[in-house]
Amino acid sequence: MSLASLPSPGASAPPTMRTITVALCASSKKHQQSFDALRRAGELHNEHVLQLRQHSIARQPGRCDASGGAGAASTAAQQEGRVSSNNGHPGTSSARSRGTEADLSSRSVLNNCLFRFLNLNYDVQRNRMVVCVNCDVKGEQPSPAPSNAGSKAKVGQSSRVDEHASADGKVSGAAEPSQGALTDEVDVVLHKAATFGTSLAIRAFEKWCKFAQKRRSRQQRAPLVVIDPLEKVQLLMKRSMLYKLLDNMGDNGQPVALIPRTFMWDFPSRAHCRRAEDTIGSSAATPLGIHSFTLMEEKDVRANGTATERWWIAKPDEGTGPAFTHHLVIWLTRDADVTVPAAVKAALPTETCRFILQEFYAYALPVVLKVYCVGSHINVKVNPTVNLLSYLWEQTHGSTAADVPVMMDSQDKTFFSAVTGVSTARLQSSLSTTASDADYGTQSATWPPMGAGKAAGALPSPTERSQGPSNGSASAEQSLITWESMIAPADKWNAFLAPGTPAHTAISKLAQELSGYAGIGLSLYGFDVLLVPQYLAHTYQRKGARGIGRTEGATVRYEGVPSSLSKTALRPSGSQGMHTLPGAGASVPPSPVSQPFRASDMFDLASGAPTSLLLDSIPVVIDVNYFPGYKGIAEANQHMLELIALKATHLQDGSSRMTWHADTSAGTCAKKRRCSMM
Repeated sequence: MSLASLPSPGASAPPTMRTITVALCASSKKHQQSFDALRRAGELHNEHVLQLRQHSIARQPGRCDASGGAGAASTAAQQEGRVSSNNGHPGTSSARSRGTEADLSSRSVLNNCLFRFLNLNYDVQRNRMVVCVNCDVKGEQPSPAPSNAGSKAKVGQSSRVDEHASADGKVSGAAEPSQGALTDEVDVVLHKAATFGTSLAIRAFEKWCKFAQKRRSRQQRAPLVVIDPLEKVQLLMKRSMLYKLLDNMGDNGQPVALIPRTFMWDFPSRAHCRRAEDTIGSSAATPLGIHSFTLMEEKDVRANGTATERWWIAKPDEGTGPAFTHHLVIWLTRDADVTVPAAVKAALPTETCRFILQEFYAYALPVVLKVYCVGSHINVKVNPTVNLLSYLWEQTHGSTAADVPVMMDSQDKTFFSAVTGVSTARLQSSLSTTASDADYGTQSATWPPMGAGKAAGALPSPTERSQGPSNGSASAEQSLITWESMIAPADKWNAFLAPGTPAHTAISKLAQELSGYAGIGLSLYGFDVLLVPQYLAHTYQRKGARGIGRTEGATVRYEGVPSSLSKTALRPSGSQGMHTLPGAGASVPPSPVSQPFRASDMFDLASGAPTSLLLDSIPVVIDVNYFPGYKGIAEANQHMLELIALKATHLQDGSSRMTWHADTSAGTCAKKRRCSMM
């Protein structure tokens, strides 16, 4: 039996169980991406829990198991997770429950709860949020058909009048309960109001939450649970705010997360965006975070370029919402200063004037780690970036064309699929000869669709560009490298990021910092991580983190890695003029470009053991997202139901006070620390 469509909460719930009414607030696209699956998981959970209760009563009349059949019921909410696990993304590592005290507590609470779902839709015409019992009406609330001549006048009434109408009036037919009554039924709100694409919807959602809280306070009821609080979510709506927060220095002298050097820049000629208080000059870029104030002291190759060439990416300051917020521009420049070339300015989205300029780590390892968090549970997907590499390689004529804008849409997933997805006009197998010198993308994908580049001539291989004096054997080795050789098998990444390993422990600690007291403090979020080879990292990055495979507190040791190496991080030599070729093990004079990174540079393909290059790589955060799409993430919906149940029953009041699983935090909890934002 499903309670998702019951007219009132608790209509069929046993007296010992609690029905939690959840309002889902987002666009129809977000419903399809996340909420529909959560609703199905809730219905499945309700059916199994009620069946187990009935069986328990039938077996033992007069006696009801207080746990609601914890052992069996826990499997009900996990069924959809098991399906997604079987059909999941290759190269995926999940933090699974291992019977810890926190797991048992959350499951016990979950098994005594039933779920009912309503939709909290945006009424564009009246600029208000509307609770809707019809699960088929999602996202924007359709306007009611005019019933009399005065209906148009009512539509044009002030927002204040509309607010009162949303409080006590009817949305449609007379049979539908008033909005005040429906609002009173809501216990928990899951939201991503930014997906409506307008700040008006966000303000309408904020007004609705205040209205609901006021009614509950008058009725002396428990507060409305909003996951996550809007004031915390707003930290991610502006990229400038996000990067300032991530680069904050805490009491331990370390930032919340390592990020690339980042700057804020205003488009000087867009008068409609200028404000009287703006102090940014016509060409100046303002550093964001303490480390961006430091000029690049290194003269060698770095993750974003060389002493003479650097890669940059420009992003709108708005981090979420309308389509233009995903339109990014990448370019290679020979300008030593942080400036925006004229061609890049012309390619920037016209809807805004404020942009974030960030180092583009062209020479990171050819993967991006996408981390998905639900409370204390984390899941890591490994996405190859070879398609993005080949696209940028084509657009910049083999990384030789400076100041050429490459426009991309960060939501185009084509760039992070298998190498067979490459569809650029001139990219053929005969041209797939090296991937070192081009870009291992951060978070970008095409803005014109991938493959829209011109086929103006043969695509040069990286070894054809002038590299200056270099080791001859290295050049010969480069010429044999293909795009496909850069993608490591999924099972190697799964083993590297398995729960309890140093890499998984490092990601878990990073997630704990992000969700904790000094970080963002969210429960539903995701973040993207690049792995920067240690010898290509900035000095502050090498000082700020151990290699991802050298993390202390791990409970699982990598097979094939000597214990002495697994406990001691390799530090760069004192000479900046020497570095080790990936997988070569020998020091050579530096070349003007980075060496290509193949799968064999990251793993011993025979034994599966990670190499020193991978173990020593530095995790750098390039993006954080609120409530990402959890499609394909094992048990994500079960964990969301647990999170809702815990928060609604007041056993847990925020992600910063969550009990972290031993297998996701190495048995330790982050020390709370205060920090000041620059």
